[in-house]
Amino acid sequence: MAVTNRIASTLLSLGGTTSVVGPPAQETLALQLTVVQVTTSLARLVVLDSNSRIVGSAIVAGTGITQILIDHIGTQSITARIECLKGSCLVQLDEISGLPASTGEATLNLADIADGFLTTIKIGAGAVTPAKMGTFTALKCLSAAGRVGAGAINLVGTVVGDRLVAVFGEATAGGALLAVVNDASIFEATVTVNGQIQQTSVGNLAANTYVFLLAPAAA
Repeated sequence: MAVTNRIASTLLSLGGTTSVVGPPAQETLALQLTVVQVTTSLARLVVLDSNSRIVGSAIVAGTGITQILIDHIGTQSITARIECLKGSCLVQLDEISGLPASTGEATLNLADIADGFLTTIKIGAGAVTPAKMGTFTALKCLSAAGRVGAGAINLVGTVVGDRLVAVFGEATAGGALLAVVNDASIFEATVTVNGQIQQTSVGNLAANTYVFLLAPAAA
């Protein structure tokens, strides 16, 4: 990654501050604060947007390096301000940008990403697909008529371990679709026999066709 100096090495004493204003480049990933201890020191970096809202902050005690990920929105400018809170310290602020040419990918530590910084505006419509969600598999939607009394209902497509997510019941001859609150007293919560689902209710459910939404056993 490219590193561009924003604030050259500056010696700050207690209460001293230094700052820089300007929009980061579109490819900016983070601001990196380096603190070299002169005497026992404590330095704070605060990043504000053009509306003076704090979009990131960090504190370095003694000697150290810390990074703040830039959540760059549109053409907003940012103000990066460093303040010495204790003792004195030599500070430097760098802008980290660009991507390694060899891989075209950037590696960020989880600590560089603040909670809530990944928002929907950063994810393109349709960008998240089942194939990109690891072991996620689409829900199974199957239907079959109920039966009289407890027992097996043939339900082609089920396998042992499938989990019942929701059930909808509809009069076989037509009618409104009604949600069924399944508490295992109507249908089993987890499929125990391939190609079937067990009706646990002892009532007469033969007049209804049921739509079963199941989470695959592997999901």
